[in-house]
Amino acid sequence: MDAQGVGPYTKDIKKAEDDIKAATKKVKELAGIKESDTGLGPPSLWDLAADKQMMQEEQALQVARCTKIINPGTEDAKYVINIKQVRSQRSQLPSYQEG
Repeated sequence: MDAQGVGPYTKDIKKAEDDIKAATKKVKELAGIKESDTGLGPPSLWDLAADKQMMQEEQALQVARCTKIINPGTEDAKYVINIKQVRSQRSQLPSYQEG
């Protein structure tokens, strides 16, 4: 049963897939791309000129304030932030019909 699904090119295809994965990993390392939980895209996709122009044209919104920096000046720096809780909520009560 080990031979089921194995064709004459299976080993070659598997080797090519492994080579592609290794090349992708090497490209990401050279480009400085690393997995991040911040949700930011890679720096190659940033448009700093457009962002700078937008910041000059529009008033920036303050969403959070940095209250403390842990390990400042290192690559392992962590930031403690205070998020503003300004919001309004609207809700409707369900309508009940008698009958």
